[in-house]
Amino acid sequence: MWLPRSSTGVLLAVAVVALYGTYVRSWMRNWGATEAEVRAELPGEWVSPSPQYQARRGITINAPAEVVWRWLIQIGQGRGGFYSYDWLENLFSLEIHSTDRIVPEFQALALGDFIAAEPNHVAGWRVTEIDTGKSLVLTVSIEESASPDAPQLDPDAFSGIWIFQLNPIDTSSCRLIADFRADFESGPLPAALLALLLEPVHFIMERKMLHGIRERAERSASDHPGEPIQVRHMTGQ
Repeated sequence: MWLPRSSTGVLLAVAVVALYGTYVRSWMRNWGATEAEVRAELPGEWVSPSPQYQARRGITINAPAEVVWRWLIQIGQGRGGFYSYDWLENLFSLEIHSTDRIVPEFQALALGDFIAAEPNHVAGWRVTEIDTGKSLVLTVSIEESASPDAPQLDPDAFSGIWIFQLNPIDTSSCRLIADFRADFESGPLPAALLALLLEPVHFIMERKMLHGIRERAERSASDHPGEPIQVRHMTGQ
């Protein structure tokens, strides 16, 4: 059946949207996670039990959980970075520099600590729960700054929680699960649209982060098989 060109374009657009909504979104939001992991209860879920946006991803790492943990707790601006696309983050002047070593100065993460996401240390994450070697729960935190040049952010515009859990497979491998949840205040853009805009960016950056942690952990574990991982003092990033 012949259709006007405009109708063909509309049908094609509808098909693309349907494909994205049915398959692509689900794949991105649950990349690498098994069905059991997607359904599993994680620590800290109570903070945001019914989020407007959620993504849970997983990756297998051929390194002991305790080795992966040392890389995980280093994350943050001015700390170990986020092991993702530094060049992309730095296009927005975030000054992220992901380290390739375990740094002892960044190994003492504790409940209530602030992990910065940008150089003004206004936007970042607060450690809400921590179970050493097993799980880490971070909630979005907007801090006050004494600097007049720091961005003015509305702490009520966005709330989020980032959950990491390590599930050992055996003594030399584990699963790293990352669960991100976000809620948006009503504003010029509806929450559904904000979530849709967030999805591809979050997927690209977090997938790279999980790969970045895996590469570093597996490399450090292979450098010291069966031995405690040696840490080196920071001499610059």
